[in-house]
Amino acid sequence: MPKKITQYDNTKTLLRIVFYTCLFTLFAVFPVQVYIQQKPDTPLDLLKTFLLFYLIAGVGCTLFCIFIKLISTVWRWIDHDAIQTLIRILILRFSSWLRSRNIKVIYPRLQDFLFYVLTQNKNLLPLPIGNDKSCLTPFGSNHVYRNDCIFYRFQLILPEMPEIPISQLRKLLQHYILSESRNYGISNLYSFYIDVSQNTWDTVQVDRMWIDEENHLLFFEILYITSEKSVEYMVHVMQREQASQSAFYEVYDDEV
Repeated sequence: MPKKITQYDNTKTLLRIVFYTCLFTLFAVFPVQVYIQQKPDTPLDLLKTFLLFYLIAGVGCTLFCIFIKLISTVWRWIDHDAIQTLIRILILRFSSWLRSRNIKVIYPRLQDFLFYVLTQNKNLLPLPIGNDKSCLTPFGSNHVYRNDCIFYRFQLILPEMPEIPISQLRKLLQHYILSESRNYGISNLYSFYIDVSQNTWDTVQVDRMWIDEENHLLFFEILYITSEKSVEYMVHVMQREQASQSAFYEVYDDEV
């Protein structure tokens, strides 16, 4: 809670400002008086100019002190949390604008790459592939922003549900994506990213995959690694999967 400012505090502050202003004026006039005594033939206009300069400087310092005191008084009563929230919102809006510029470049190139991978492996993947890349965005392009990362979302219309589990389908798709990007690269996009620890990461990662059974749609989200935030997210995913596998084997051993 901000400190309560009393009338006594304001009066004491103003008196302090007046005192320092008088002291400043005294120190300004004293050397002039000494200079006049030593050189009485000094032109009067020069002395007037000199004194006027110090007078303006003194008044300016006084007004500046009063202004700073006013700002500090107002600042104590301002809701700092509201200011921080406003700044964060502005930063998020600016970041969103920057992300939108990048998405317009990355999304269509990822779509081309994914369509090529699915087409080349259509006999191995139990997924219905259309005649062009628009089959990956039947309802338009879409993306989500979470965990400080951008995920590019794609869809496929499923005439019938796949026979293999969705987790295995995700691993198959990831396998063919990595095989294509490592062997031939990605057109107009980087196929790997080197982090600050000099570790190399494949840039195209299948993050999530799920089925909307009611509308016969397969959704999957692609993370394109371009920053350390994306690397941190992938490290978290790997740790989570390792912990999940360890828990599974512990439960299995207990049951056996």
